[in-house]
Amino acid sequence: MGNRLIVLYSRRREIDVVAGVIRDFKDSNFHQVKTEKELEWILKGKTVSFLILGRDLSLNERERALFLGLQNGVEIGIMPGLYESLLAGAKPTQIGEISVVLFPSLSGNKFNWQRCLNRILALFSVTITSPLFFIIALLIRLDSKGSVFYGQERVGRNGRTFTLWKFRTMVHNAETETGPTFCQANDSRVTRIGKVLRTTHLDELPQLINIFRGDMSWVGPRPERPVFVRKFEQSVPDYSLRHLVDPGLTGEAQINVGYDAKPEAKLTYDLQHLHRHGFWEDAKTILATIPSLLGRKGR
Repeated sequence: MGNRLIVLYSRRREIDVVAGVIRDFKDSNFHQVKTEKELEWILKGKTVSFLILGRDLSLNERERALFLGLQNGVEIGIMPGLYESLLAGAKPTQIGEISVVLFPSLSGNKFNWQRCLNRILALFSVTITSPLFFIIALLIRLDSKGSVFYGQERVGRNGRTFTLWKFRTMVHNAETETGPTFCQANDSRVTRIGKVLRTTHLDELPQLINIFRGDMSWVGPRPERPVFVRKFEQSVPDYSLRHLVDPGLTGEAQINVGYDAKPEAKLTYDLQHLHRHGFWEDAKTILATIPSLLGRKGR
């Protein structure tokens, strides 16, 4: 181990952060503190190179820890909670002589024209990919018995449920015995053509129909199943805020974290999306999704 000291200030174990620190700072020592007194002690007695503030800290605790770190000349990283996630990228503006951070409304005509544009682009996309729809449907029927499409209940804007459509990639009635489960690596329930569709993400194509119907947008938080939403709402603070906007075919979380990332990590990016609506912002996200998909294995 090297002589750099990385300190995590958090009462939680934060296993994903610890693993990330070990991976990205291989030449460093790592230490975790759980109280402000411990933080003060280690900042005064040790040469700390990097301080990470956990998302479980209150705003007041973060402010004091930030002040202590700056006083001691330490570089600081903040794991974003609700407050930081919502403000990330928000625009400063001036009211009188006071500078404020502007958080735009989530309702109004902006959403109406955006939904209209979404539907036009979805209809155009379905039209030009219709030969591909036919080829995939034929391959699925030849590969295994069952329907071509697979409908699954998901949670959308304002908690409204809808049926999300995909090309079927698993054997018929795959969850009859197991019930709702996340797909695992090397899942035996996935068919031969299903593996190809998942690797290329072509199984998502029927969601263009969901966009045309107004269930989804091109960009937004990925819609989750009701059973998992209920679970996450109990364990992840402010999880329901992701339902303030339309779910998307892709989003910031799909670009920046893996499919099997923890819901807390995905929520950070979902909340940042709340004030990044707009044609150009969405276009950038869609373009950034392409290299992300090419370098990522299917589920």
